[in-house]
Amino acid sequence: ATRSSLSAPARLAAARAVLTELGPAPVAVALAYRLAEFAANVLLFGGMLWLVTPWALLPVFALLWYLPAAVHTRSGWAPLRYPLLNFVVDDFSLLGLHPHLRCARAMYKVMVFRVLLMFLALLLLSSWSFLPQSVIDWLHHGTAMQAIARIKPNGTIPKLVRGVWHLLGAAVVVLSAVWVVVTVVLLSVPRCRGRATPFFAPRRDLLLDRVGALATEVHQIAMLRPLEEVGAAAECREALARLRDERFPGLRLTNVFTTFGPAWAAILHFGTDCFNVFTFVKHGDFLFAAFLILTMWVSLTYAWVATDRGPHRIYQETKLSLDCGVVTHDFLVMIRADKGFQMIPALLLQVYGLPYAAQSWTTALAAAGSIGATVLFVVPFIHHDYDLGIEREGLEIVVGQANAPDRAAAAVLDRLEQPSRFEPRCPLEASRTSLQELSLPQPPTAAVAPPLPSPPPSPPPLPLPEQKHQEPCLLSCDVPLPPAAPQP
Repeated sequence: ATRSSLSAPARLAAARAVLTELGPAPVAVALAYRLAEFAANVLLFGGMLWLVTPWALLPVFALLWYLPAAVHTRSGWAPLRYPLLNFVVDDFSLLGLHPHLRCARAMYKVMVFRVLLMFLALLLLSSWSFLPQSVIDWLHHGTAMQAIARIKPNGTIPKLVRGVWHLLGAAVVVLSAVWVVVTVVLLSVPRCRGRATPFFAPRRDLLLDRVGALATEVHQIAMLRPLEEVGAAAECREALARLRDERFPGLRLTNVFTTFGPAWAAILHFGTDCFNVFTFVKHGDFLFAAFLILTMWVSLTYAWVATDRGPHRIYQETKLSLDCGVVTHDFLVMIRADKGFQMIPALLLQVYGLPYAAQSWTTALAAAGSIGATVLFVVPFIHHDYDLGIEREGLEIVVGQANAPDRAAAAVLDRLEQPSRFEPRCPLEASRTSLQELSLPQPPTAAVAPPLPSPPPSPPPLPLPEQKHQEPCLLSCDVPLPPAAPQP
């Protein structure tokens, strides 16, 4: 089976197993970078809603978040259907493990620009601003400013809660600044210590081949019998355990924490959103209540369309995932619908409504704890879904890989599947191999005709001005063509 035709649960289990061969350092670095990236592109934007009126930020979001994501995914519907694409670059892996790896440098340049623009907005709206007071009053979110004023020492919020809030805000700003510096360095330096940096590195086909081999075996074991049959789930788990003990010691089978933990978190998050809708309606914020209801409805619709049996069978799919040793397709879709779609809009609403939730120290700490828990759930999901090459929500939405691809879509995916360095630095760099193959010595023939007489010599070229000596470039396009074959 090809990498694209294998099921997402099989690829996830195989990628996690192969990733253990790299050691804990690459995983820890990738997680730390994803955390800083999430703070800079999601949390910092949510904090801007405290200072700038949402109506002023809406066109900025459309221009610098939605439009680049729509261009990169080649679909105007994809970032709306899957909101995480507005904040994370699809078809890109920090570890080089995405089978359809595409260049992400242009997207990350846009992301750095919008974070720097938010830092500039913070300075312009501070006490050091040179803007006219009328412009500042128009941009400032007056209602949020009044709510934040209660955090001052003479307000009603205890000192401990104020310290926690200030610490969280400072952590977001520091993480965002560190992310900008690291990203600019990675975009400027193609190689470091003899290795290509993530934005210039090619796809790691050797590791992907190992992932594909293990995923094929996991997929075949899971497809031997319908898992709903009596004893099929236990047989699947036993076969996967033998595969782990004999050949792939890094293969980890599912347990209670990897199955019922995410499922319970998804149900709890849905219930929290329902309570938030009630709170918004109670305080007269009908616009935010309608927005949250819309996100919940679209999330359920996404889960209903993408699953085979519907999201109401979440308990059955969770129990089946625990019994068979690998998560099922429907279980993975439900978790993706919760963390990839519903959590992002709900998190922005939580950050925006944090000052309004500060009626007492218990509600303030509960709101801050909810935001922290959401970040701890979403960041590892982004790492697993993108850095391990599991996501198929970007480019494949356009080519129709999710359901039944036609021949044209399959041809596109086959071309993407070929191991190559994206964006060669010279036009003929990718064709060097073919030119060398053409210049190989030909086998002797039975009879060779004498060559034709050579044409008369051409006039000597005009003298050129003297130029300084330059070292030859290894990536030069001046590739010598093979000698012409003698003609009879």
